[in-house]
Amino acid sequence: METTIKNKKSTSPVYFAIISSILIVFGILFFIFHISPEKIAMELSEFAQHHYFLMSFISFVSGMIFLKFYYDRLKRN
Repeated sequence: METTIKNKKSTSPVYFAIISSILIVFGILFFIFHISPEKIAMELSEFAQHHYFLMSFISFVSGMIFLKFYYDRLKRN
């Protein structure tokens, strides 16, 4: 009997392609609408001033999710 092993490394290039496609779309949109990185930072800063609780909650939840992924990855290795 032969056993086959699924190669888990074949899925990682897919993630890189998706992330690069999203970044390219953002780049095109920023170029079309003339949005500078400084303007984006200022808008985020102003949003954070007015919605500090929402931003802190989103940051906390995002940090916890990434920490969970990190520990899950450590357990697999």
